[in-house]
Amino acid sequence: MIIKNLDELDALAGKILDNLSSPSSGSGQANVLALSGDLGVGKTTFTQLLLKRLGVVEKVTSPTFVILKKYDIDFKNYKKVWHMDCYRLENVKELEVLDFQEIIKDKESLIIIEWAEKIKGAIPADAFWMNFSHGGNEGERIIEIKN
Repeated sequence: MIIKNLDELDALAGKILDNLSSPSSGSGQANVLALSGDLGVGKTTFTQLLLKRLGVVEKVTSPTFVILKKYDIDFKNYKKVWHMDCYRLENVKELEVLDFQEIIKDKESLIIIEWAEKIKGAIPADAFWMNFSHGGNEGERIIEIKN
């Protein structure tokens, strides 16, 4: 899909949330949105728009240095959304200190992971993958969605 501006990216965030299953109908674990793509392609902007739609009112920045940030929400029986940035991680083993395996077991959690390709081995098979890349025109983004 080709996204030409912020309004289209925001509309995509809305569609993703509309199609997100409620925790009670899922696999008994957290739902994961795995975002991949180069620097500056819109992963953080997409996450900001999505979190705003989830009712997060505080300023959202990518947790590049803290790696993981939790927000309390109330959306389709989800109580928490975790925003994770794996840019600085070297391997999956580094997730242990973050209690990632416990977080992923919480079916009331939604986890949004930027740079998800860096921890691909730890991401559940049923994760919702979105690959972001630059389009041919200024400001244009190409987003591939795999579920």
